[in-house]
Amino acid sequence: MLDDLQLPEHEVHVWWAHARPRPTDLLAFLDPIEATRLSSLPRAPDRERFASAHVLTKVVLGGYQGISFLDDEVAIRPHCKHCGSDAHGKPALWDTHPQFTFSVAYAGARVGVAIAQVPVGIDVLTMDVDRPHPVALTWARKEAVLKATGDGLVVPLEALEVSAPDAEPALLRWDGGLKPGDVQLVDLFPGAGHVGAVAILPTSDHPGPFRVTERDGEELLAAAVQGPSIA
Repeated sequence: MLDDLQLPEHEVHVWWAHARPRPTDLLAFLDPIEATRLSSLPRAPDRERFASAHVLTKVVLGGYQGISFLDDEVAIRPHCKHCGSDAHGKPALWDTHPQFTFSVAYAGARVGVAIAQVPVGIDVLTMDVDRPHPVALTWARKEAVLKATGDGLVVPLEALEVSAPDAEPALLRWDGGLKPGDVQLVDLFPGAGHVGAVAILPTSDHPGPFRVTERDGEELLAAAVQGPSIA
């Protein structure tokens, strides 16, 4: 299954998995920096989310690009478009020439990775009494856009206006930012108690629109444990 992952033009794939303890075979995909970050998290739920999300990201990217993250020279690092720092910002592959872009998100019991051939951003949130479905979905749509552009929460969410939760997802306004037609927004279905959205930024080479499909990341993780390599 890991050897034949293909991403057709004008498609975006979203892989979902559970936030739960992972076996040593999968934790081996974490590089030393990620392993240190994992061990520094005091709460078990936070460690499970972090490990599941980062391992899923490695397995997904490895499957599409034909690379092995068991190689210490292949790593994922953030980069800030505003200050140039490599200590924070939008994650990207280092020391390779990636064919694909990606975005990762995790909250509650779910982790997700979106992979595309254009800039992409994914967000997932849990719902509760203080953050009901309409609020959570609006927030997820806005954060997905900001993750796609690499701005993150440097830009206040109030600067963006998106369509109503019961309407077709769309960016309506962004003061000083992208125009509405520059973004394709799609609502996602992470699972009970969660909402999600993915934002896609078409380019001249890949103008869109894009078809988004959601897939079972647990199958990929199981295959990664069973197989000798994803390369």
